Amino acid sequence: MSLYLIVSRSLVDQYNALSDGVAEVLSCILGVLGVAKSTPPKWPRVIVILIYLPLMRLFLPFYGLVFVCAAFRNCL
Repeated sequence: MSLYLIVSRSLVDQYNALSDGVAEVLSCILGVLGVAKSTPPKWPRVIVILIYLPLMRLFLPFYGLVFVCAAFRNCL
C-alpha cells in the first residue's frame, strides 16, 4: 500500500478512488497469501484470514490518509 501511495502521489500524480480501492484489495490479497503460506495448521489460518480481511479493509483507508498526510503534507 505504501509503495502504491508513493508512486501514485509523487511519480505519476494520477490517482482516484478506484485506483486507491484496487491498491487496498491487492494489499489485502498479499496479506492473505502471506497468512495462507504460514506454517500453522489449516483451521487456525482460516480463522486468522477471516479476522484479517475485515480488519484490513477498515484499517487501510485510514492508513492511506495518515501516510499521505505524513509523507506529502497533503492532509484533509
